[in-house]
Amino acid sequence: MIPLDGSVGPRARRSQPMDFHRPRLPRAGIMRYEAPRLVSLGDRRRMGRGTDPDLRHLADTEASLPRSADAYLTYDSRVRRRAWFAFMLLISVFPFMSILVFKGKFDAALSWYTRGEVDTLTDAQKRAIRVIMILQFIIWPFLLFFLIWKYRVPTAGH
Repeated sequence: MIPLDGSVGPRARRSQPMDFHRPRLPRAGIMRYEAPRLVSLGDRRRMGRGTDPDLRHLADTEASLPRSADAYLTYDSRVRRRAWFAFMLLISVFPFMSILVFKGKFDAALSWYTRGEVDTLTDAQKRAIRVIMILQFIIWPFLLFFLIWKYRVPTAGH
């Protein structure tokens, strides 16, 4: 049987050269992708930035798309993440809370607060938390030492 386009031979089916750098997309119908792909927070972290490898490939190939992850967030989610960051800065003032914030132990609450659009703080926000954490490890011991020295009870022998 001769194909409709008139090509004949073993290489006739391939109308364009093979691109080995691009993954082959499945040729399933639209019904396969109608259901939303719900992925847990832990699975999203293991997979990387995006949850769908096909969409991630399409986003990486487009040169005109913005590279920032914030470009794909709604304005409401960006505002909520900034408010969450301010709250985390306030919490980080207390000893050892900055470690928990920096390690991402509150990321599930951030995901809940932003209704699933944001799963972690940005790198710049994490750097700010790290600076507060380092300053905290310097300031808190000196403050504690000063308070103990200032309000110590004099002994009877001195």
